[in-house]
Amino acid sequence: MHQDLAAEVLPIPESVIRESLVWFIWHGEQTLDRRIERALRRSQGSTEEMIEIVVRMSGRQSRSASSNPPPTAEMRPWPKLTKRDVEGMNALAVAKFLGWQEIGSRGVAEVLSGAAPSTSTTEDIRDDTDRLERLFLRRELAGQDLVKFPRHVPMEEAETLIRRADSGALWSVRNKLARIAQVGHLMLLLRDERTDIFLDSVYSSHTNVTLLYGAIPIAVTLETTAWHTMAALMVVLLTDDNARDWFGALDQLADATRPELFT
Repeated sequence: MHQDLAAEVLPIPESVIRESLVWFIWHGEQTLDRRIERALRRSQGSTEEMIEIVVRMSGRQSRSASSNPPPTAEMRPWPKLTKRDVEGMNALAVAKFLGWQEIGSRGVAEVLSGAAPSTSTTEDIRDDTDRLERLFLRRELAGQDLVKFPRHVPMEEAETLIRRADSGALWSVRNKLARIAQVGHLMLLLRDERTDIFLDSVYSSHTNVTLLYGAIPIAVTLETTAWHTMAALMVVLLTDDNARDWFGALDQLADATRPELFT
């Protein structure tokens, strides 16, 4: 409950931290992916019904993010979600949980073309979608995978990875996230030449951007939801298939927020 995230904390035993993260995975985590996983486990329905669950929950999350943005939302560099963005996120969620086959070649093409540069016109995006669909149809007919979608890590596997995590990594991840949240938030508030230098490092990677803007709400919600955001980010870093990318971003952002850079 410190206002300064870098302040000394209680010497909590490592076993307690580990068990707390395991509890969080099974009972406390409210990320979209984890809520979808729990809903699908409760469902005994057909594939069509499971698709409906995923799309409904993904769409609801998108609407909630627009109507109830986090307290630091105005600092984010991306615009408000469009209908096309929401449809792409829904399709990506279906592919993640049920396989790309459930959205088909056209759906995969639309997801990928939706990540086009902001300078792309509607016609450019449509042409890219048509071109990708033809490519994916050929691959699909040849019995080949289309693309490697992000994989959801189920709770049992996440628990195993947390239990196996290096003891030093638990505190290291927490401390780096705390510094990124607090210093990163200050940099975005200052908006001076130091901010420009900081953002040059941030914008060198999409993962850097995602991690920074995912972490900075911690700095302004210390008395409410900071613990939840911190725990969720720790779980991602310690269990995600792309952990190497996440840790690369964590180290780069932590290096860009070293106190001596701002004194």
